[in-house]
This record gives sequence, structure tokens and C-alpha cells, in this order.
Amino acid sequence: MRTLLAAVALALAPAAVAQPLQTGAALPLASQSFATADGQTLTLGGAAKSAGTMVVFWANRCAWADRNAERLTNLVTTFGDRFGVVVVSSTPLAAAPGEVPVVVDGTGALVRAFGVQRAPQAFVFNASGTLAYTGAFDDSPADAAAARKHYAADALTAVAAGQTPAVATSEAFGCIVRPPAGQ
Repeated sequence: MRTLLAAVALALAPAAVAQPLQTGAALPLASQSFATADGQTLTLGGAAKSAGTMVVFWANRCAWADRNAERLTNLVTTFGDRFGVVVVSSTPLAAAPGEVPVVVDGTGALVRAFGVQRAPQAFVFNASGTLAYTGAFDDSPADAAAARKHYAADALTAVAAGQTPAVATSEAFGCIVRPPAGQ
């Protein structure tokens, strides 16, 4: 009986998760090539624009991602001329919000390197490739109209001006992201 209980407890234990990327960290895997959903390849470092890069982890079939799609599109529209934006998904997306490149992270390498646990989650890197902000788009994941704090937009504005964001980290709220088993 004890063996059965131990086996059940082990099976239900959460998988080891990489530590979340901390502000001040360098853009992970910046020079590694990744396949995109449209059959191209890109590097995260090569996606940067004059002010930096925003990497957003996304999830298919996730109500929280659906609720944040318009917010991502608005960020791309507002900041896409200064920031390269890349969406990362473990499975191909039909189309990414904001019509940005989608890296298909089928092995979970990026999920592990960034320490992502929930999607959507944004990572804003400055022009030097240093993480300036990570977390949610805003303080109201369920209702954009109720948002009072616009963390990602504020971080992008600050970084574009060469400043440190007032809020460097917020808690991402959304669907659980796990790298594929056995990878």
C-alpha cells in the first residue's frame, strides 16, 4: 500500500520547473535559430529593433490568451516600430495577435530558458538585450476595460525612453505552461 501511495504522490508531484528569468538577465538563447509558424527561421536577438525586443509566451485554446489578444495587438500597433515582437507558442497558431512572428517552441527550450509558468506572459528587453520587465500586460487579465495599471505598455514606454520601468515584475495570470515531457 505504501508503495502505491508513494507512486501516486510522485505522479502527482509538479514537474521541475526552471526558475523564472529575473530582471537584469540577458535575453536567453538570443543567437539560436528557431522555426516560425510560417516556415521561416529567426533568432530572438535578430528580432530586436531600435528600443529592444518583447517576447510574449502564448497558449492555444486558452481563454486567458483569448482575453488578451486585443491587448497584444494594441501593444504591437503602438510599439512595434521600436520593439521587435515575437510570440512563442508550444504549438503552431493559425495567426498571432498583431500579426507578429510566432516561434513554435515544440521542444520547450524557450519555456525552460525563460522559466515561464503561465501564458500569456510578456518579457521586455532593452536594446542591449537586458530584461527590464516581465509579467502580465496589465492588472486586469479578465477585463481590459477594468485595467488601471498597464504594466507592459508602461515598461515599453520607459525602456524606449532609456529608463527603468517603475514596475519591473508583475505576476502573469493565465493558462499553465509546461514544456513537453521528456524534453
